[in-house]
Amino acid sequence: MMRSLLAAAVVAITLTAGCSPAAPAPTATAAVALTPTPTVTATKTVTVTVTPTPTRTRVKPTPRKVVVKRTPKPVPKRTQAPRPAIRSGVHPGSFCAPQGAMGRTVKGTLMQCSSKGGDQARWRSA
Repeated sequence: MMRSLLAAAVVAITLTAGCSPAAPAPTATAAVALTPTPTVTATKTVTVTVTPTPTRTRVKPTPRKVVVKRTPKPVPKRTQAPRPAIRSGVHPGSFCAPQGAMGRTVKGTLMQCSSKGGDQARWRSA
């Protein structure tokens, strides 16, 4: 647009001034229409840099060894009285006490002190 205005102004000056002093005055005039010039306003340029946030990768934690201290199992309480020791050298059919006692003959046969039918306790084979 500025070039066309400048070219029109040069043409107008050349036609009105003439090239030589003896030249007749030009009869044709060029009509130049001037348009308003646009105003330029200064704007401030702001540069914004955006840094991307780094993506975080989720790392699985390494499993740790868990040390479990084991306590020993408690010893159960006895509900029955301990058996008496096995007597040695008992004779089958002889009287004995207490009932339920255990014994072995000289040959190694296991005997138990028991009663039958309300009679006195005797050594019988177990």
